[in-house]
Amino acid sequence: MATSSGNEEISQLIAYHFPSLISKKNGAGDTALHIAARSGMLYTIQILVCCGKDFPGTGIASDLSSFTSENDFAESTGDDGPLRTKNVHGNTALHEAVLNRHHDVAQFLISADPQVWNYQNKDGWSPLYMAVKIGDLLIFRLLLQSPTRNTDSLNSLEGSPPAHATIIEGKIDMLEEMAKVNPELLQLKDGKGRNVLHWAAHRGNLNAVGFLSRKFRWSMFEMDDKGFFPIHIASKKGHVNVITELLKHWPYPTELLSREGQNILHVAAKSGKNNVVKYILETPALEKLLNARDINGNTPLHLAAMHSHPAVVISLTWEKKKNINLLNNENLTAYDATPTVSGQGPRMQYVLTNCALWSAGAKQSLDLKIHKQKGKGSNYQKAPATQWLKEWVGMLLMVETLVATVTFTAAFTVPGGYNGSENPDKGMATMLNGHMFRLFVVCSNMAFYSSIISIFSMFWTVTSDYHLVATAYKLSLRLFLLALGMMSIAFMAAVHVAVSRLSWLAYYILIMGIISLVILLTMFVAYVFPLHLRPYVMRYISYYISLAIVHLLGPYTRLPLYKVEKSEDANKNKHKEPELLRKD
Repeated sequence: MATSSGNEEISQLIAYHFPSLISKKNGAGDTALHIAARSGMLYTIQILVCCGKDFPGTGIASDLSSFTSENDFAESTGDDGPLRTKNVHGNTALHEAVLNRHHDVAQFLISADPQVWNYQNKDGWSPLYMAVKIGDLLIFRLLLQSPTRNTDSLNSLEGSPPAHATIIEGKIDMLEEMAKVNPELLQLKDGKGRNVLHWAAHRGNLNAVGFLSRKFRWSMFEMDDKGFFPIHIASKKGHVNVITELLKHWPYPTELLSREGQNILHVAAKSGKNNVVKYILETPALEKLLNARDINGNTPLHLAAMHSHPAVVISLTWEKKKNINLLNNENLTAYDATPTVSGQGPRMQYVLTNCALWSAGAKQSLDLKIHKQKGKGSNYQKAPATQWLKEWVGMLLMVETLVATVTFTAAFTVPGGYNGSENPDKGMATMLNGHMFRLFVVCSNMAFYSSIISIFSMFWTVTSDYHLVATAYKLSLRLFLLALGMMSIAFMAAVHVAVSRLSWLAYYILIMGIISLVILLTMFVAYVFPLHLRPYVMRYISYYISLAIVHLLGPYTRLPLYKVEKSEDANKNKHKEPELLRKD
């Protein structure tokens, strides 16, 4: 109470007359030393430390100068002494001093018990780690120059090394000073076996990567617990600049293979990092990576296909030096290796991946063809799930009916109305000779009949034949998109007729209509264009359409797979085929 209230004189008297109270804790696990350190009460801390010799239970010596070696004091205090006592958060008094930036208190506590500098709280933070997190350079230097330097104290920092904190916080100056004063700290690893260069590569900190690669080159050749080198981490995260920097210090990426035998192109393809893939494809010195196989015989294209990364597959299949029909250890090509998905409708990432492989000339493996011809898998193809398709059919039918109703109504409410009975052309549209009015009539007519035909094509969706349902759905959807486009043009023409005497407004309506029409036309072409065609010109067009779709979908094409079916028998698994796209 005396310490928490800031009354130093009373605190000193109580500590002198009742030294056993020094080690007592409050409800938060704080001793008087914790509270004094948190408040920066240096003189009180000195009294608390010096009071207590010959009083059992305090674990504190009264005369610090009586100890001849740096470990004498620590040994006399014991692990349960107040200097090493932790509160409910796992903080020692030194933690509290560092956290509250009390430099003089921290300096005294370090000199009183140098061993405490490596004690970790419940978050795994040592005082040195905490100094990096709060960015206090003065306390950082005090802790860094702590006289205690032995293997045990350094090993105790494994799991949450202070060097890793400098990367997380972007404190390159602290990292450089740590390397100069105590380079052993940079050898420590976190709980996943990652060294400080792994973390720098993960964060994309180019300055830290360059510094560590020059001063601690050995760190480039250490694996983490998953078997990855730092350059693999950079590839996985898509940091091209980091990869370039690492290759300056070791330009032999074919020798840096993960535990699974994967190079940086394997990792980038598996992770869907198309920027890294493009960088490797554009670098002649790295062309040996293109057709390399891992321990399972998978090429980068196999991995990109397995994980359905269409952008990566497109980039790899357009590389002329890439052999797209290589077999892995299960005698599967990249085309065979695409995942088997059930329970959901086909996602665009699967469709784009398969189309890119097929249009590039990817083939089914001979082993899989023979297996199909022999008819060894009676359950080779399952009936596709149609529930999702039926839901879309119902929604499409409702919207098509709405479009038909709107266009039907527009025929009787034309812009400008009709001539009255006193006019020789009674019953005729007043704006009949206008070009925009004629455009309105033509487009409204096309929109109405397209939607009507689309509605009637839906009658075929009531059958139990999945492929007939799918065909009817695709036809209906194409007609619906055509009706939407025509209705948009009809709307533009009708409004233009109504405001034609105000030039700027008429031009505005025209420009907005054209922009909308271009967008609709682009989306329509992207939907109906056959992306799987192999002729060069058609493939060239589909290349840009596919890239546009990938760019439009964004993170959607990098989401995890819904569900990949895996056979219990590894030998049977290679004969399975993706349900989302038939490979005939």
